[in-house]
Amino acid sequence: MDIRAILRTLPHRYPFLLVDRILELEPGQRAVGVKNVTANEPHFTGHWPEDPVMPGVLVVEAMAQTAGVAMLTAHQTQGKQAFLGGVDKVRFRRPVVPGDQLVIEAELVRQKGAIGKMHITAKVGDELACSGDFSFVLVDKDQEPDQAPARDRNLTNIHPTATIDSRAELGKNVTVKPYAVIEGGTQIGDDCTVGAYVVIRGRTSLGTGTEVHTGAILGEPPQDIKYEGQESYLKIGCHNHIREFATIHRASSEGQSTRIGDHNLLMAYSHIGHDAVLGNNIIMANNVGISGHCVIEDNVNFGGMVGIHQFVTIGTTAMVGGFSKIVRDVPPYMIVDGNPAQPRGINTRGLQRQDMSSDQIAALKHAYRLLFRSDLNVSDAVSTILEQSDPTPEVRRLTDFMLRIDEGYGGRQLDPH
Repeated sequence: MDIRAILRTLPHRYPFLLVDRILELEPGQRAVGVKNVTANEPHFTGHWPEDPVMPGVLVVEAMAQTAGVAMLTAHQTQGKQAFLGGVDKVRFRRPVVPGDQLVIEAELVRQKGAIGKMHITAKVGDELACSGDFSFVLVDKDQEPDQAPARDRNLTNIHPTATIDSRAELGKNVTVKPYAVIEGGTQIGDDCTVGAYVVIRGRTSLGTGTEVHTGAILGEPPQDIKYEGQESYLKIGCHNHIREFATIHRASSEGQSTRIGDHNLLMAYSHIGHDAVLGNNIIMANNVGISGHCVIEDNVNFGGMVGIHQFVTIGTTAMVGGFSKIVRDVPPYMIVDGNPAQPRGINTRGLQRQDMSSDQIAALKHAYRLLFRSDLNVSDAVSTILEQSDPTPEVRRLTDFMLRIDEGYGGRQLDPH
């Protein structure tokens, strides 16, 4: 492609057209261009005139223009113009001076809709002068730059020290703070915030509005000696708050996921192990440790420093007292506390927050007394509860849960031992 064809493709003109010829072209995918650096270019009169060096920003501009030729020659981009969205990992390796011929190679890394990313290198002979990753947005020629898609405008929310793999998918209005690391294969939903020094490993997804605070690590491989690199996942729902230095591991089996629901608060230094499943509206205080394969149902509240054995199930609206040791399943609606933890009563305040009536709460309290404060074994207590009255749905859920506990091992209905 000669200069006339370049002028038909790019909107730039002298003195800001910085591509002289295109040597190789794969429309929409790749271009190799040439910039001949001459001493009579106007910027050399003021940029170190005694020892002229091409300004680095103009080297970057020449690289971006070469990428623009690659993108704007594709059939599907006819009638479009390209705007530079951002640059990442740009490194200068040698100065570019008059007499040099800068050979620029731009290659598409990833494109989704109007947004894309290219890796570009600029060489003088065999020496690398500059390299970097450039993001761009394609818009209609009659569209103003500030009308570009929101996802591109939101690049301003990404701190320049953050490291984001080009294969990561970021939604609209995502904020990424200093020194965060987001690996390829991740999906970050709209309106998420990724705090400073956060690490989000591959195959992790965050739902809309989730906020991850300083130093949290999400999606690390499981702490399981049987794990041999199987492809597994971490799936986190919407509007969660994951506080400082919390850790959540992905699953240990091929194709499986550790799953976190919506509207949960995981406080500082809490840990969720591989293959765990958490519901919605759960509050975990500081330093709670949930082992692998646990199931935590909705509206559970944990005090601080709680340790939970693997394969434990904690029923809905339970409350676990601080410093408790949980080695058996925790029935729904209960307050448990101790080392090892024991049921202490019905979580009345939690039930009231769920808008349960006084009659529903009274029925649960009656069932609690028969299950945990009588001389009856579990089977006889359940039979008595069901014979005495028509059980409410909450009582039926409690009795069904109690009967399932012995289906597993050690008081854990999910434990396969």
